[in-house]
Amino acid sequence: MKISIREKDIGMIKDIDVSCKDGVIVLNFDCANGGVPMVNSRPIIPVPMAYPLKDLNHLTWSEIEAIGAAGKARETFALGATKKDHMKNGYDAEWKIIGFDHDDLADGSGKAPISWDMVRAYKDEWAMNDEATNAGGWDQCKARKRMDGELLSLCSDELQAIVKPVIKLTSAGSCSKDIVKSICKLWLKSEKELFGRCVYSAPGEGHWYEYYRQEDVPYFALDENGDRVCQWLRSASYNGYNGFCRVGTDGSATASDAYWSCALLPGFSC
Repeated sequence: MKISIREKDIGMIKDIDVSCKDGVIVLNFDCANGGVPMVNSRPIIPVPMAYPLKDLNHLTWSEIEAIGAAGKARETFALGATKKDHMKNGYDAEWKIIGFDHDDLADGSGKAPISWDMVRAYKDEWAMNDEATNAGGWDQCKARKRMDGELLSLCSDELQAIVKPVIKLTSAGSCSKDIVKSICKLWLKSEKELFGRCVYSAPGEGHWYEYYRQEDVPYFALDENGDRVCQWLRSASYNGYNGFCRVGTDGSATASDAYWSCALLPGFSC
């Protein structure tokens, strides 16, 4: 077998380590200026691979974060690319990429490179509030406080380390036109972010995520068994005082009283 390296590329390669494992010859080399993101002097992405990547389970969360910070997320990862995270309660959550440079970082430094949400609904259904009220909207609801506390703490330490606080826009509830800026680590999508339009929600609650703008992408949610479930959105029902928006099992927009228990498909940005 012969491996050829073009003369103009020789300067990009610092060291080559040749080994044999299970009958396969492995060449490990360090690209000095090859355009491949580096961590600890090694390429983050094994090459060659088919880009953009759809399955990210061979990467660590910190490696994914580094690629985003290098400005290479869109060219490296496919929209809808997935990665699993083993949570501390034993639940294996799977996350998918739903947007690039979409969410505003809470520190004012720009956009978060990557936005994610859960592929399948979390194992437990939650109510948005204990009573039938949307006063205070997403910013003041019980589910938001539980997500940034209880649910975030159950994610792996590695995932927690890369989650970036972002600003989420949502109405103040109680039929108010006021839009509140909430700083969130974990969040639910707004009706506008999922459907690209306001059906039962107030205008001004963010923008349509790129993943959900694609043709034939379903809006309905599935649980871990593959059954359809109703999922909460963070938008308060604009024409009432009692409920929040949700997605029906057929993928349609609807709303329910805040004390109902529905599925969660949390999101985060990194």
